[in-house]
Amino acid sequence: MFYHFGLLGCNLHYFFLHVERKKIMFGDTLAAFLFLWFVQRLRRAELEAEREARDACDARAKL
Repeated sequence: MFYHFGLLGCNLHYFFLHVERKKIMFGDTLAAFLFLWFVQRLRRAELEAEREARDACDARAKL
């Protein structure tokens, strides 16, 4: 059983690291940029929610 996993691992290692290296590097870069964009969007939404809460609190304080 472990022998088959070893062969599968060797084949996947060869396929990913030697045959598809450029595609994987592009895919990893694209995934990293998408992840950073998603995190930036979440942070922007969080800041917007904080700003709205602060504005609502200021509006209540003025009343």
